[in-house]
Amino acid sequence: MTFEQEQLLKKRFQENGTRWIVCENDADVRSFLFRAGLDHPPFPHVQEGEKGFTLAEGIIAETGSIILSGSRKGARRAAILAETHFVLVAENAVFDTLGDFLRLPTHPWHRRTGHALTLITGPSRTADIEKTLVMGAHGPRKLVVATAEATDIYEFFHKDRA
Repeated sequence: MTFEQEQLLKKRFQENGTRWIVCENDADVRSFLFRAGLDHPPFPHVQEGEKGFTLAEGIIAETGSIILSGSRKGARRAAILAETHFVLVAENAVFDTLGDFLRLPTHPWHRRTGHALTLITGPSRTADIEKTLVMGAHGPRKLVVATAEATDIYEFFHKDRA
C-alpha cells in the first residue's frame, strides 16, 4: 500500500464511519480474528445480531470501499445479517480505483468468474420521510476493516492443513 493510498483510506474510512486496524504481524492478525469471534477455521455461520467475518478481495482507496466476492462462503450473509462486520484484506490488495482492480488480470478474482462482487462503503444509511437518519438498517451497524501482509493472512488460514 502506498503512502497516498494509506492517507486516502484513512480519510474515507473516517468519513464512512469505518474502523480501520493495521495488522503489523501474524499476532495482530490473530488478535483481530479473535475479536471477530474466530480462533480457527472453519468459521461458524453468521446469525442475525452477531459478528460476521469476511476475507475481502480488495479495497478501493478512492472511495474506501471493500470488495467482497460471492465465491467466498458466507460473505453476503456477513455483509447483511451481522451486527458488526469484520473484514480482513491483504495490504497488496489496495487499489486506487475500481477500474484498477478490474483491469488486473492476475488477481485471483478473475479465476473465479461467474461470482458477484459486492462493494461496501461503510455501514448502511437510510432516512425516513422526516429525514431521520438510521445507521445499519440494511446491514451491519459497524464495519471494522483490518489490513495485513498477505503472508500473515495465509499463515493463519493454512496452518496445520495438509
